[in-house]
Amino acid sequence: MCDGTGWQDAVPGYSCWRDPDQLIAYMRERVGVLDDADGVVIEFDGEIVDSGFDGEPTAIPHEVIQTMVWSRFIADRRASTP
Repeated sequence: MCDGTGWQDAVPGYSCWRDPDQLIAYMRERVGVLDDADGVVIEFDGEIVDSGFDGEPTAIPHEVIQTMVWSRFIADRRASTP
């Protein structure tokens, strides 16, 4: 639990992007080359409730649709882009 001594107060929800390409760009700016060791991507339905420290939307999930590793997420995105 945050004791209020951080550099900024926490905002509600999880950082998210509506557009897969925005998520990929955002993460590459922070991580560089994305691989499966960088965690998983969680696609969910939810409610946008605020904005994060980088201006990204934050949301409270209501239902998880699917979870996948980065390699699959990027491959699926490439396959669906004309």
